[in-house]
Amino acid sequence: MTLYPNQFAMSEVKGKLDMAFNYNTIPCVVYASEATALVAGQAVKLVPTAQVARPIVTACTSNDDVVFGFVNFTLKDISYAAGSAVEISIKGNVMYMQSNAAVTQGSQVMLVISGTKVANATSTHTVVGWAWDGADAADELIRIFIESPIQLWQAPSSIALTDGYIIVGNGSNLGAGVAMTGDITITDAGVTAVGAGKILEAMLQVPTANVLGAKRIARALFDPTNTAGHRTVAAHTLGVTLPANAVITRSWYDVPTAFTSTGSTATIAFSCQTANNILSAAVISSAGTQALHEGVSDGTVANMKKLTTGGLITATVAAEALLGGTAVIFVEYVVTNVNV
Repeated sequence: MTLYPNQFAMSEVKGKLDMAFNYNTIPCVVYASEATALVAGQAVKLVPTAQVARPIVTACTSNDDVVFGFVNFTLKDISYAAGSAVEISIKGNVMYMQSNAAVTQGSQVMLVISGTKVANATSTHTVVGWAWDGADAADELIRIFIESPIQLWQAPSSIALTDGYIIVGNGSNLGAGVAMTGDITITDAGVTAVGAGKILEAMLQVPTANVLGAKRIARALFDPTNTAGHRTVAAHTLGVTLPANAVITRSWYDVPTAFTSTGSTATIAFSCQTANNILSAAVISSAGTQALHEGVSDGTVANMKKLTTGGLITATVAAEALLGGTAVIFVEYVVTNVNV
């Protein structure tokens, strides 16, 4: 478009201000290392510099940059090279901008860096203003009430945020709306809840000083009925590790399916670090019946077992292989902070 200073009425141009709203224009300087000249309507961000008379600005390169403002259109300058003086519109000015697609009048808008355009804002991108006019399609010039630099002073109540989302700093060090996921949920009233089964044994603090600590219970499954590898005459680790300096205060096991072997002479023993310290080897005709069975530790100090290095809970089969059976092993323990 060709513009003439003496024409009766100026055409609408990208970067032009609506003259009824133009009181927040800031004199700035284009960054000395700017490779490409700035143009009217282009979004810019600050280059933090100590003790300068005018703010130094550089072109925004991402939709999520912290936008400081937008380059004003003037008749005398087509573009602004590195080191040039440039006028920047910030929060409060109304500027003609180019739509990226249809824009709803009165909606918040975000920056689309390609072509320096604007679009209806989403919760995942930075809001730069709101639409004074609407657009029916892409590449229409509409007036935008500028809200940048939004991060410097925007009240939380004016930020577009999906119901139930929270604002979290993203990879560009900017606030973005995200859903709370994982172990905790949150409502739009700010009420949080921990999901069922989210707090695991490994999350509990191991006391190393004079503090309140939790008594812990380890659970391990020994299942020759459904695991062929558990039937052989051997020591079978069960995938549950007790920590160093654990003191076993109580041990017991539940047998929902009785243990069997060809000659009924097989023995079972349960241990951790030291042989027989959970259950001493016993023949399955007594130790493998369908019932609850007491282990070595019964709550008395004399029968508590101290582990120096910790280790895996292990089931040992001896005498002859098992045909089947199931035991759920429980080990109640606390952790001391020294090895004595």
